[in-house]
Amino acid sequence: MTATEQLKKHESRGPIKSLIKELEDGTNLWIKAKAAVKKEWENRVDDLPPRGGTLVSQMHELLPSLPATYSSSEFDEIWTLYLFLMVSAHCRENVYWKVTRRTFTNIGGTYDGSSLAGLNDTQCKQIIEWFGPMAQRGKIFNKLVMTIPQFVSQVPIKSTIVERQIMATRGRDA
Repeated sequence: MTATEQLKKHESRGPIKSLIKELEDGTNLWIKAKAAVKKEWENRVDDLPPRGGTLVSQMHELLPSLPATYSSSEFDEIWTLYLFLMVSAHCRENVYWKVTRRTFTNIGGTYDGSSLAGLNDTQCKQIIEWFGPMAQRGKIFNKLVMTIPQFVSQVPIKSTIVERQIMATRGRDA
């Protein structure tokens, strides 16, 4: 997959498109409300009967009330949640549990061992730094990550099984 194709499928495109749509919807609503108040103003200048109330109260009726703004700590939580979602999306696509199943052919029995593939030490350290015990938590970001396996259990990621057949010996002198 080329870099351009990867960007087109990137997890952040959905939220960014949603923000753009909200901006466009808000801009269109503002334009309509402004036009309605301007028309009311023209009616009043032309001595036509007013629709009722002040121009400011009419504007408030036409525009929805704004949601409460976030505090700076809530903005930090929003940023941390955004990072968590982006890292999770990356891990869903690129990280997996590599399960190695060893079957001992002559003595019977199997042994399963697993390791995480797709994350290097620097990435693991960064994940713990961003989402570990020191991350700011509250009502927006409430994930707790103590270990990388705990982090990927929240994502979740895929598993790949690698089968190996081994001829076991009972001892070196046998």
